Amino acid sequence: MEMNKGEAEKCLEIGKKHLRLGNWEKAIKFFDKSHRMYPLPGVEAMRDRAKVEMEKASTPSAQSTSPRGASSSAGMRHRAAPAAPSRSPSSEPSRPYTAEQLQMVRKIKACKNHYEVLAVQQAATENEIKKAYRKLALKLHPDKNSAPGAEDAFKAVGKAFAILSDPDKRAHYDRYGDDAPVQQQHHGRRYAQEEDITPEEIFNMFFGGGFRPRGRRPQQQQQQGHQQQQEQRGGMANLAQFLPLLLIFIMSLLSIPSTPEMPFSLSPTPQFNIQLDRAKITR
Repeated sequence: MEMNKGEAEKCLEIGKKHLRLGNWEKAIKFFDKSHRMYPLPGVEAMRDRAKVEMEKASTPSAQSTSPRGASSSAGMRHRAAPAAPSRSPSSEPSRPYTAEQLQMVRKIKACKNHYEVLAVQQAATENEIKKAYRKLALKLHPDKNSAPGAEDAFKAVGKAFAILSDPDKRAHYDRYGDDAPVQQQHHGRRYAQEEDITPEEIFNMFFGGGFRPRGRRPQQQQQQGHQQQQEQRGGMANLAQFLPLLLIFIMSLLSIPSTPEMPFSLSPTPQFNIQLDRAKITR
């Protein structure tokens, strides 16, 4: 039973990942598989959510009026309420787009692996991957491409580049694929397949951030702030270790006289008050 629970947790994580990417059918598939293996809490709720999102994406008129029998005031409130943001075509801004842009978005979303997303071979070099990303990202950025699903396609391109441009992540992906558990033990350390930076940050690194910022994930901001605090504490600890040696060195420098003391003086002083006659010495 415990073995089934572990496999169910793996399927749950895979389902969550597909849910974030908008792959509703795959998400429902892995949620069902997880529930069959072991009844983990929250699986049914996430499966229902994936089904609702899939129905919204497949139905052109996702926002319907209130059902019969409801009061007219309730219907007015329903029509007046702002539509919840979703990825369905009906809720996206009605900006013009070309047939070529829509075809590109559909082509990216139909890809089955990251190599197909970037349209490169599995043995592609780092320069080829960068060139492919540069070409696609500029055409799929939501500020330039307003076709339905452009944002999801842009994220897919960013994720593909983030994985294939990193040697460790690329080797992990070639071995396990996307359906592997979210975390694996890799060379004695825990390795997370989740991307370290957002697609928008990758885009800004290539093109100088000339487009609207979309913000970082709160979890990334918290992790980065915690890492900076640890680095600052580590620097203070190193300084405290070398501080006694530094004080000893300064004290030794202060104890050395600036000029050596001479046994005589060329002019009369309270310390040297007897004049020496050189003529008497030579005799």
